[in-house]
Formats: sequence, C-alpha cells, structure tokens
Amino acid sequence: MGKGTRELQETERDLPTRQLTQSHLGANLRLEYQYPPRASLYINGVARDTVATDEVPITLRVTTTVQTGYEWHEFIEGVVIYRDGKATASLIANKQVVVEETVQFDQ
Repeated sequence: MGKGTRELQETERDLPTRQLTQSHLGANLRLEYQYPPRASLYINGVARDTVATDEVPITLRVTTTVQTGYEWHEFIEGVVIYRDGKATASLIANKQVVVEETVQFDQ
C-alpha cells in the first residue's frame, strides 16, 4: 500500500460512520462516510456537500472549493467507491490524493 493508505476490517453489514481527515494548506478537511452509501465533506468543521444512495456498486463524489491564500483557491473532492464488499475513501486537493483508506464490510 502507498503512503497515506490504510486497510481496515469491519465485521457488520452496516459500516459505522468513518472519518477521513487531513490538514491541507491551513484548512481542516474531513470526509465522513458509511454504508449504506453516504458521504459528507466538511471544511473547517462546516458541511459543504452531502450525497447518499441505496445503490451498490457506486462512486460517490462530494466537492467544494476553499480559499487557502490571498486570491488562491483549492478544489477539494471527497470520493468514496463502494464495490466488492469494500469502501475506498479518498480526499483529493487539486487532483492530488492527500489521504486514502479502504474499509471491508459484509454485504
């Protein structure tokens, strides 16, 4: 596994809400996700985007922009891929993965 990647195991069908966090250029990024598929993106503790569905397999995306400097903005994206009994969550800043984890769940 690459830098910032973790493999986790869950024993129940419903995945408790997980949090993937990272500080990036002075902004605190947090992606919350769970199973059944639901994802929420927070910037400095403020919810910016949420999406949910009952469909699987599916890729959920939550996005926002954040000002990180004088007249400088970053495009922040949270991506959660639900497939093959796993949820892979990533926080992405300007098309660069800053942190990622994979969680196994029972279907």
